Amino acid sequence: MENKQKQQLINKIIITLFILIICRIGIFIPIPGINHEEFNNKIENNNLLNFLNIFSGGGFATIGIFALGIIPYINSSIIIQLLIKVIPKLENIQKEEGEIGKQKINQITRYFTLIWAIIQSFSIALWIKPYTFNWNNNFIIDCVLTLTTGSIIIMWFSEIITEYGIGNGSSLLIFQNIISNIPKNLLNYKGTNLKIILTAIILGIVILMLSILIQESKRKINIISSKQLGQINKLNTQNYIPIKINQGGVMPIVFASATITFLSYCSSILNESNTNIFFNNYT
Repeated sequence: MENKQKQQLINKIIITLFILIICRIGIFIPIPGINHEEFNNKIENNNLLNFLNIFSGGGFATIGIFALGIIPYINSSIIIQLLIKVIPKLENIQKEEGEIGKQKINQITRYFTLIWAIIQSFSIALWIKPYTFNWNNNFIIDCVLTLTTGSIIIMWFSEIITEYGIGNGSSLLIFQNIISNIPKNLLNYKGTNLKIILTAIILGIVILMLSILIQESKRKINIISSKQLGQINKLNTQNYIPIKINQGGVMPIVFASATITFLSYCSSILNESNTNIFFNNYT
């Protein structure tokens, strides 16, 4: 029995690592027809785009096939959760149909992911026009199909990790993308004063510890049954409802970054210079 559990754990680790490696490789397979050097300079000089590039693990700068990453799936999940609260039919599906209802909600989320991925892919295809060698309708179609397909594959990988691997697939993919930027950031400190480096390391550790503390903190609400009403002094403190302080985790940040990026593109059509000044000053 113990050997079987060990083998299952090993299989889960192998599946998780294999998928994470595939995701990293896909990020660095670029879409052809783009001047990546000029586009990288654009990313480096724009705070908002640089922030989004962190969540994509560098895929946004390379415009790789997995450039959109898990973001469309997360955005769709958040949108569906919001719609459930305002659309009674969706709320009934979630509450009254049990496992079948959960599967229906997941399927609706996948459809929203496809729609969101197409919108983001089309926006990117139009936005990178100045950095393409031959921008035409064929390039737009190829770019949209490639980025959308990559996003759907990432969504599928995320669900495989959640079901057959270790941990939550979406969280692991975001974590991998963020830590993949650490080596590049360390190289930026080359030749910097040792005190500055130590200060940055200490601040990073403190922020990490505070993030873990906030994420794991919860308010315990004691549960009192009818049998315990006459025994207030002998309450069983082990019976409680845990309510986490940070219910949403990092998902709202990812949703906000993707939404702001989309709005940034729309605004740039009207006045690109003013938009860049605004986001450079306030993001």
